Order: sequence, then C-alpha cells, then structure tokens
Amino acid sequence: TLVSEYPQSNYYLESQFRRGEIYFSYGDYETSEQAFAEVMKGGKTSRFYRTASSMHGWSLFKREQFDDSLKSFITTLDDTIPPGTKYEDLPVASQTVVDDQLRVMSFAFSYMDGVDSLTNLFEEVGHRNYEYLVYQRVGEKLTEQERYTDTIKTYKRFINLYPLDVHSPKFQERVINVTITSGLHGNIIPEKTLFVKQYGTVSYTHLTLPTIYSV
Repeated sequence: TLVSEYPQSNYYLESQFRRGEIYFSYGDYETSEQAFAEVMKGGKTSRFYRTASSMHGWSLFKREQFDDSLKSFITTLDDTIPPGTKYEDLPVASQTVVDDQLRVMSFAFSYMDGVDSLTNLFEEVGHRNYEYLVYQRVGEKLTEQERYTDTIKTYKRFINLYPLDVHSPKFQERVINVTITSGLHGNIIPEKTLFVKQYGTVSYTHLTLPTIYSV
C-alpha cells in the first residue's frame, strides 16, 4: 500500500527493498526482481543501492536469466570497485561483496558458453579495472570442476586480449600448473617456452613448478 499510494514517500526505496527481500525469501524471484529494480532507479545515493543491485542479479540468476544477471552483478562491482581502486585495498566488507558477486558470476559462466560468454560480456559493457578478477575466479571454478581444458582457455583468452597486463604472466603460470595437474604433459614445454618468450627468463625463475617438469 505504501509503495503504490505514496511513491513520493521517504520510505519508498526502503519499502521496495524490504518487499524484494521478502519475495526473494518466498521464492517469488520475478516480483523480487521488480522490487529491487525500483530501488536501483533511486540511484547510488540510496544506502540500499549496492545490495539491491546484487539481489536484483540474484533474482535473475534464480530464474536462469544469466545474461541479465551478469549485468546486475557488474553494476554491483562498478559501485564496489570504482576505477583506480584495487581489490587488495578494499575494506574487508567490500571484499566480501566482491567475492560474492564473483562467485555467482562464475557459476553463471559455467552454465553458459564459458569463456566466450565472459568475453562477450565485457565487449558489451566495456573494459573494467577488475576484469582480471572475473577471469581468475572463473578459471578457479572451472579447475574445481576439473574442466581443465576450459580453465586453460579462460586464462589464455585474457592473455591474448591483454598480453601486457600485469596479471597476464601470472595467468600463464596458471596455464602451466593446470597443464601439469591435468596430465597434459606434452603441452608443458610449449607453454613454458611461451612464458619465457613473452615475459622473460627473470620472471620465469619465480615459477613454482615441480623439478621433474623443468625445461
């Protein structure tokens, strides 16, 4: 009654937020999505904005609308890690928010077309300073699922897109380690050689690889 009859009320956004929480707990994800969307329309000045954008994404995720849910999670990440901000420098509470978004995004990508869906997302929304974190967490989730080929594709996609990014050498190291874990030993030397060629022998000496697989 409050939101329908008193849309100008100071309690409108909070009421929509509480409606969203209640409907989400009832499993009515379509109605919760609509309520959280109303909160988001109120803008970032609202203290409910960040959580509402996250829950909006969750509501869409629960309805298996993965593409749209990912965009809501991007909205939450944009608000939590603005340009020029590093994950490591965030307060613990903000890191927890980021981790939650990345976790559910990893699940979404694992249900979709994997790394192609990931790449398509950032082609649509634009490059982000935290993009490497998304690739990293997706790769880690795929490793947990023992989808080693997909893991390697994910890390290599980031390397190919951003060869000079500061995180690319670490991703190539992960490629080598996953190659070892997966038993694809025939690919180890080519991957090590690629690392040396791209990033130099000085960086290569810091790799923590079993001696048996040394070049």
